[in-house]
Amino acid sequence: MSRIISVIALVLAAIIPVSALAQQPGDTVVATRDAQIKIGDAVLQTLAPGQYVTVYAVQGDWLWVSREATGWIAKADVDTPQRAVEQFSVKIGQNACDADAFVARGNAKLCDGRFDDAIEDYTEALRLDCSKVAAFTNRGIAQTNADRLDKAMADFNSALKLNCNSAEGWFLRGSLRAQTGRHEEGIADLTECLRLSPQHAAAFRNRALAWGKLKQYAKQVEDLNRAIELNKKDGLAFTSRSAAYLELGQLNEALADAEKAVKLEPEFAPSHANRGAIRLARGELDQALRDLDEAMRLDPENASVRESRGAAFRERKEFEKALKEFDVAIRLDPKKGSPYRNRSEVWFDQANYDRALTDLNEAIRLDPRSAQAFNARGAVWAKKGVNDKALADFNAAIKLDAKYALAYQNRAGIWLLLGKFDKAIDDAGAAIELDASLPMAYINRGAAWSNKGLYEKALTDLNEAIRLNPREPQAYSNRGAAATELKRFEQALSDLNEAIRLDSKLGDAYVNRSRYWLFQGEYDKAFADAEIAIRLDPADYQAFSNRSKARLGLKYYSEAIEDATEAIRLGAHAGDVYDTRGAARLVTNDAEGAIADFNTALQLNPKDVYALSSRGSARFKAGDYEHAVEDHSKAIKLDPSATSYNNRGFAYARLGRYELAISDYNSALKIDSKDLTPLWNRVAARMDQRRYDKAIKDLTLILWREPQNPHALEQRALLHSACPEDDLRDAKQALIDSTKLCELTGWQHAEGLHVLAAAHAESGNFKKAVEYEMTAIQATRDETARLRYEANLKLYRRRQPFRLNPAEEVQILPTSGEKEEDEEPSIK
Repeated sequence: MSRIISVIALVLAAIIPVSALAQQPGDTVVATRDAQIKIGDAVLQTLAPGQYVTVYAVQGDWLWVSREATGWIAKADVDTPQRAVEQFSVKIGQNACDADAFVARGNAKLCDGRFDDAIEDYTEALRLDCSKVAAFTNRGIAQTNADRLDKAMADFNSALKLNCNSAEGWFLRGSLRAQTGRHEEGIADLTECLRLSPQHAAAFRNRALAWGKLKQYAKQVEDLNRAIELNKKDGLAFTSRSAAYLELGQLNEALADAEKAVKLEPEFAPSHANRGAIRLARGELDQALRDLDEAMRLDPENASVRESRGAAFRERKEFEKALKEFDVAIRLDPKKGSPYRNRSEVWFDQANYDRALTDLNEAIRLDPRSAQAFNARGAVWAKKGVNDKALADFNAAIKLDAKYALAYQNRAGIWLLLGKFDKAIDDAGAAIELDASLPMAYINRGAAWSNKGLYEKALTDLNEAIRLNPREPQAYSNRGAAATELKRFEQALSDLNEAIRLDSKLGDAYVNRSRYWLFQGEYDKAFADAEIAIRLDPADYQAFSNRSKARLGLKYYSEAIEDATEAIRLGAHAGDVYDTRGAARLVTNDAEGAIADFNTALQLNPKDVYALSSRGSARFKAGDYEHAVEDHSKAIKLDPSATSYNNRGFAYARLGRYELAISDYNSALKIDSKDLTPLWNRVAARMDQRRYDKAIKDLTLILWREPQNPHALEQRALLHSACPEDDLRDAKQALIDSTKLCELTGWQHAEGLHVLAAAHAESGNFKKAVEYEMTAIQATRDETARLRYEANLKLYRRRQPFRLNPAEEVQILPTSGEKEEDEEPSIK
């Protein structure tokens, strides 16, 4: 928390009442006769009787002072305000028409805190001589201290009308303008003052404060450098420069200046308060509280000090103590908005968003131009999920302060939630341009890049966020998620584990690690992480979506459907959750429900290849082969995968378009020659075409790849034994294949024994054929198969071989059909 000293406090630092013991650092003294401010033999300024200065140091008979010029003045030429009043009263008694004496006595009363009495003297001086510029300027100062700012401004204007070359007039009017929020006009006046009086240290100091109000901290530092060059003993200037360095994030320089300020003015509460604020920013909480305790000792009724103490306790997570400090600050200054805003942050930390809103509403009522209050209220609305109100407050904050980096950062977060990723990127970029040290701005922009699929750009931003804050768990969580999408799995798991180590209650990290496990096919681990995420936040739809995918992978289809349905109820509106539920419904033979889900997924993303292909499969199951072909064709156009070619081929086969089916199976095999599914489907198509020779070749190709494939051995043996085409039968090969099949199955497989019987019949050994067919009948429990076996037994007993009848149902059944999509659709 930075602290900017008020402009008027600096303007009138010399008129704070002092004790009878004068001529101590920090005192105000009044010239009782012509007094020279000197450095060495050089006279820098001559003070007329009644002019006052602030003492910064004492050395023997000399005082180091500052007014328009800064240097040494003789103790003998000045006195305390009280004694000066007495001396000038004597002069007035001697000559009641001496306007200068009234001005001088007014100055002494002003320095003694007797503002109304001072105003009377200045008014009398002006009655006697309306051309007295000093009477107007000093009466303006008294009016300012009496909180009559309009009258003060009128007096400063009058002074400048009388003498447009009055450096003091420009100084005072510029300072008041800056104090009342007219910062640009104040800077212009103070610049004119410095043109007329280039050594005016206070003008540099006050112009610096105006630059600070405009957030032009570099210019503020430049002016304070000049002020300090002119008066190296000005603790206020060091305090102000330390505050400027704090705003610039130059904490070492800020602390060095604060140390100097405390050394110069050890009894000045703001110096200790400012050092406490800097130490708070450096995370040195114990030291910060010691400084703030000292500031409170020096000024127990200072509301700003209590605010800073509250901020320190909040950082220490001592929330009850923080609340008490803010309560006191509000009691001390009930018309100030910032204590309400700061107290709202404690409520926010404790997730008491309603009380935070109450405080922020009051903060905004008291200070409707506080960009910070609008920004804070926007953050509360965001936490409550009221995104439209959050967006309105962030807009208001930015309208009030177009250079408010935090508001841009936070508005980027809302755009993310609303799916406006380009706007999120623009706002996060604006935040970074204004303040490149904000980790969350990089995190938000990284999230937007990820949502656009630009994961490399996301990693660049997240790397920077982690460099800025190596202990920010969200940055690791998001970087792990981006690395997962890029399949940099080692980095992904390392980042996700680190995010959870830093914050074991960060549900987002468990969600992202769950997705990582889904990529790895480790569905049990994906399920476990999704479970934790749901426990941490039962309203996290992404956690339910991930658990749904994990359950799909674990083949818990009903539970997968339940989780996907809950994710949708909670607000999931991405195609992948409908894909997952559709996949589970498809497996459980709810073809119509699956089609409905894939329809929704395609409405959300017409280029969702998984949804297109899967809807084709669902339509196939529903017997709608024409539309199945249509869906698979669209999927192939977007992504010509082996799966889609195979499945379209199978739909073509059901429509009797075998050449188209075979063409698709061939395309599938070109893409993935290791997958036997299209090859088996081609066998089935050849059989439907009665192209037995080509079917045998395909079965031979399968056996070349898998020599012990029992189904291939069975089907080739059957074709070689019972093919209707004489030249394709081969009893010897049939016996080899069927014997090998029976050996592989331990002579217990009924269909294998049945085929071995057919091979023996083809070779003329009907005795063996009868023997093995009877054994097959004994081995089977399938009534349909038993009827087939018994029919063959009758043939063999009549010494007749078995022949496949093309007019009847083909007995060769492929082991495949449609090829299933990946079980976890979103990973596609």
